[in-house]
Amino acid sequence: MYSYAVERSKGLSGCNVLTILMKEKGMSLQEASDYTGNYCDDLLDTYLKARKQLSESQSLGPKATQFIYAIGHWMMGNLV
Repeated sequence: MYSYAVERSKGLSGCNVLTILMKEKGMSLQEASDYTGNYCDDLLDTYLKARKQLSESQSLGPKATQFIYAIGHWMMGNLV
């Protein structure tokens, strides 16, 4: 989503999620951006709820808990 303008200016926007949504669902750029942003928000909410539940579980060891938090850092690193 963040690279759309750069990819489009280089003629490389064919595989960008926004372009695919616009073509496949007949969305405008704004609608595709809103849809993608809402979808990302939903996925983040799902992750945070699962992380909370898993973190409170006594059956997970420290490595599993570390992995769960590492995934959160990976996601945030891809957003900035």
